[in-house]
Amino acid sequence: MDIKHDLKTLDISVRHLSEDDDCDDAFLPLASLSGGERSKTIVCLLLSLWDFQRAPFRYVRTANITDTQHQSFYLFSCLDEWDVFLDESSRDQVESTLLEYAAVSNFQYIFVSPHKPINAKKSNAKVNVLTLSR
Repeated sequence: MDIKHDLKTLDISVRHLSEDDDCDDAFLPLASLSGGERSKTIVCLLLSLWDFQRAPFRYVRTANITDTQHQSFYLFSCLDEWDVFLDESSRDQVESTLLEYAAVSNFQYIFVSPHKPINAKKSNAKVNVLTLSR
């Protein structure tokens, strides 16, 4: 990753995994990957950043409990159209990864997609998959 603050840019370079750890494959710009490879890479980057950075959005709920005012803070992140460049197989993999990540996290996540969810049956006490009718 090359962060250029003066230009307000972030350049990400990647290389393909190989079985040979001593491989001297050159790093390639993210733009050289296919749409699906690029989407998977960006989702992996986002998940790693979410591990170290608190969610940017907070929902504050105020309640009166026994004449004392209490505030609860709910942190959440939103990821919109994360799957538009993924094929069906890649969508399944990335969607599963996002749902598994959300299930073990203490935050709330909203994943918005124009496609029907593949893993809708993975709803549980911590993950609720909702679909809207057209």
